[in-house]
Amino acid sequence: MKRTVVLFLVALAMSITSCSPPASNEQTSPPQATQAPTNGIVSTPTPPTPTRTGMPAGVFDLVAKTGGIVRFTLPTPASDPAVADIEAFRKKTGAAPVSYIVADVDNRSGTEVINMYKVSAYDAEGREYAFARAAGVFGEWGPTFGSDYVYRMPDGSILDEATGSALNNEEVRLNNAIDIVASPAQRANIILISKSTDLPKEFTRVAVAPSGMGYPIDALPSGAGGHD
Repeated sequence: MKRTVVLFLVALAMSITSCSPPASNEQTSPPQATQAPTNGIVSTPTPPTPTRTGMPAGVFDLVAKTGGIVRFTLPTPASDPAVADIEAFRKKTGAAPVSYIVADVDNRSGTEVINMYKVSAYDAEGREYAFARAAGVFGEWGPTFGSDYVYRMPDGSILDEATGSALNNEEVRLNNAIDIVASPAQRANIILISKSTDLPKEFTRVAVAPSGMGYPIDALPSGAGGHD
């Protein structure tokens, strides 16, 4: 009887073992990091801001393809004899101080007119200091003669006839005295004026429009080979 019971227990144990599920040999993969959705937007690095080497205020040169050679001091002092009469007129009219450029334009080997339409200088912050031809600037300083036969200054103040007439005649004389172009074979001083007086000590670019409103070309410090 005992033998029968033992055999029964052994058989029962074997039956239970055979019914157990086999041990899995698969290894559980570690959890993967979940990436945040991009919504189709791909970020790109911001390119560095380009920088220009500073050029000290002073003498600048420009040699045009047409043969003209331009040299000027940026800025030209108000005490320069070439601008003495214009500066005196400015003071008489009470106009605000300005900055000057006197461009020595040697067009004796040039083939096209040079009129120095505009000079634009830039500082490290990107601010522009624009110089325009002189007549267009000092023409804003003097009086105008109205249809009521009265001379008025730009601020609206009225001048007596003698004072107004004298200032008006002086403006005409200045216009007639200055050079506005340098023709081929000519050498001339062309004056430009800027209403900016807080010019920096260094410029990152000095762009010149030598012959009208065309694409400007760069002037470089004297001796650096400025050309277009």
